[in-house]
Amino acid sequence: SSPFLGIVSLSLFETAMALASGQPVPVFYSNDFVSMDQEVSDLSAPKTETSWCLLELPKDQLEALEAGQRFYFQELSGAEVSGDGWAALCTANATFGVEFLENSNTILLGKVAAPEASEEGLAEKKAGKCTIFAQCRGQLIVKPEKVDVNKVRELLAPSALGQVSTGTAPELLDTAALKYEVAAGSDELMALLKEGPYVEVEGKWRLIPERLEREILDVAVTIITAMGWKLEAVDGKDLLHEVQKNVRGGEAAVPNLAVLEKGLKSILAEPGDKAAQSDKEATTESQPKSLPGVLAVDKQKVTVFRALQVLREPAAKVRERFNLPPPQTKPSANKRPRLAQGVAPSTGGALQLDEFAATWRELTDTEASSEEVLKILGNNAYIDDFEGTIHVMDVTLLPRDASLRLKRLFEVQSHWRPERLAALIAPALAGVKVDPWLLKNARQVFVELEPGVESRMLTKKFS
Repeated sequence: SSPFLGIVSLSLFETAMALASGQPVPVFYSNDFVSMDQEVSDLSAPKTETSWCLLELPKDQLEALEAGQRFYFQELSGAEVSGDGWAALCTANATFGVEFLENSNTILLGKVAAPEASEEGLAEKKAGKCTIFAQCRGQLIVKPEKVDVNKVRELLAPSALGQVSTGTAPELLDTAALKYEVAAGSDELMALLKEGPYVEVEGKWRLIPERLEREILDVAVTIITAMGWKLEAVDGKDLLHEVQKNVRGGEAAVPNLAVLEKGLKSILAEPGDKAAQSDKEATTESQPKSLPGVLAVDKQKVTVFRALQVLREPAAKVRERFNLPPPQTKPSANKRPRLAQGVAPSTGGALQLDEFAATWRELTDTEASSEEVLKILGNNAYIDDFEGTIHVMDVTLLPRDASLRLKRLFEVQSHWRPERLAALIAPALAGVKVDPWLLKNARQVFVELEPGVESRMLTKKFS
């Protein structure tokens, strides 16, 4: 097939008169018709290019196309050479992967129109005339596809906030440029930009790197605590001023309140959420309405952030800080077939889940169990079940493609509990049930993690 040249638009050609059932129709080939047929002896030769192809669409998307909406084909990221990547069909509100199904039968496209006035019989006039104008080799089918997050990051990384200037001004992209470059439905792309680490500064979209986001969070939480500000009503302008004085890059890294709010998104209270209020307020009042420039910080989210910061610290330092006893090596640690890349061995290099739960209880002054703590953290952390250790995980850095994501997760650790792996893979599977997919692409094994008790786990299907 030909390489992509920018965006290829898709629209419906004008329909003509309908065929009458059981009525013969005279058929003719147009003067510019090009045959796609090949002799058996020529099957190894390059195929003749065609400008036409049948496309099967969901009913709602077909109705949108008939109503005049513009669809377009775009290339997904990941190809070594631009133009060699997989295709995606993008609509206003959806993105679809495209697959071509070749058909050995002859498929002809024709247009039926009423014949010109003549002295011929009425029957022929009523039958109309069909002109064959193209031949197809098969049809395209579409499957739901995730927004090309990797492409968005690739485009915005050179102009990310908080970077050291190299002397050359990076290219800045606005909304129209991103819609042109990224394989994504318009609505989906805007939702991604709203939810992800991206912010619009003076009409141009900028990426907030993970390092800068953690620094903004760390500085802001420290300032709010030191100033004694109420979590449910933090003055955004005052906080912005203090953050700009304390982060690397200053005002250039955090130029406005929108950047600060996006950097603090993981700890801000959702509308209607009572978590940011004090216990007394929560029992007597509803959540205060958000005011311009006033930030409502969620107390529990702040606790989760602090806990994840603890996980990022050296385990020995955390044990000393919280006066934890030396860790006990689990017997199951010796049963691992081989240590997965990036997982610390059971020599005190990482906190065990019970140790981390103890630090959580001290940070929050609660009696939460290890299981409850793990549930609160969600996909922000994972457990090495062989060694009982807990590790930070940034799911935003996982590949968009489900197969690549599964490969990356097995590089993180060799064995996963099915429910944990399913939760991490599901966001990459649009319209596909995760459990059957995992049974097809992974291998289940039974491991004795506790004496006399076998646990079902998933590992790589092929060594």
